[in-house]
Amino acid sequence: MLSILTLLFACGQEELPERLETRDYENLPPFSAVIDLEPAIPYTNSDLEVLIVAESIDPNDDPVTIEYYWYMNDELQTDLTEALVPSDRTTVGDTWTCEVIATDGTLQSAASTRSVTIRNSPPSVSASLQWVDGDGNVVELDAPGLDATLSDYDGLSLQVVAEGADIDTTDEITFAYAWTVDGEDAGVEEDMIEFSAFDRGQEWTVAVTATDGLVESDPTELSFSFYNALPVMDSVSLMPEMPYLGDAVECMAVATDEDDTELSYTYSWTITSGVDEEGNPLTSESTDNPLDTSTLLEGDSIQCTAVASDGRDDSEAMMSDTVSLVTNTAPVITEVSITDPAVAGSTLTCSVTATDTETATEDLMMSFEWTDANANVLGATDTLDLSATTLSVGDTVTCTATVDDGNLQTQDSASATIVAQ
Repeated sequence: MLSILTLLFACGQEELPERLETRDYENLPPFSAVIDLEPAIPYTNSDLEVLIVAESIDPNDDPVTIEYYWYMNDELQTDLTEALVPSDRTTVGDTWTCEVIATDGTLQSAASTRSVTIRNSPPSVSASLQWVDGDGNVVELDAPGLDATLSDYDGLSLQVVAEGADIDTTDEITFAYAWTVDGEDAGVEEDMIEFSAFDRGQEWTVAVTATDGLVESDPTELSFSFYNALPVMDSVSLMPEMPYLGDAVECMAVATDEDDTELSYTYSWTITSGVDEEGNPLTSESTDNPLDTSTLLEGDSIQCTAVASDGRDDSEAMMSDTVSLVTNTAPVITEVSITDPAVAGSTLTCSVTATDTETATEDLMMSFEWTDANANVLGATDTLDLSATTLSVGDTVTCTATVDDGNLQTQDSASATIVAQ
């Protein structure tokens, strides 16, 4: 109570009577507190808490008490009278409102109000790969890595094992799968892919996404590839090995592959025809195989380069020896002789002596043909058993020798008359 002493003076009165007047002023309510409600974006695992940002002040300096009133979807929760709502009371989609009222025991402040809505939390996903057989049984093989060989998994299927988590425990989680191969959509949306879809050297990725029916998780990606063994060149050779000008020269390559894959070959030729004024080789290229050298010049050199392919990767290139083309000359037969004397009933031997400018004597191919005076063929080796023929004393036998250097041939012959023993 506030008392005020008032002196009243009457104008013109000799005495100034003094009167004490007391007036009662009413109790004033406290000012509202300034509040905040955290978190501003709550999920079902969030505790809701009211924070007093600015305290309530009572104009009469009376003690102030704070009262909390919680509403869920506009329904007062009579058992919640503190600044905190535990997370086990919240559900996705609920709207929570807190009213904070200050009281001095008699009067209340206006309510300070804050509201939030419980958000749906996105799920999370983890994933791994496993191999299964045709009956769905898990096979104890490692999921493919960067060096996986495709043949190791023949007949199996690759399955994604996905696990989801969601703080909204009542949410039902489902999964989506997106497969790509070599960066392109593989057209598979299931959790499993069969062995027949895979090939050597492919790079695969599967993106796994979880959804709770409202929002999707961030995708989890699993990547793998199948090792493709590179072909390895073993040899490159020419046929013939020592070609001459005018020959059709074939390049032949041999390569191996760890995957036992059927290989194909590409060939290219480098033809060198002398040098230019500065001494640099004059070269030309050809992809013909065999290579026709009839249009080249004597002294030109040729070299073949071969590359093997398994359909996905190429081997390193390998080159043949370089050979120079020369004009081939025919072998020269210097002598053909028959066993002398040619005795009836004995075995005759035909001998030949030959030389060749380009080919060593031991590399020359020799063939023989025996004939009688009527050109009837009696044998085709370097010997003839007269006892196995109808020849008799006085008959003539001829041996024709052929010498071949692989390109050109030369023939010569010798004859003998059969004599008695």
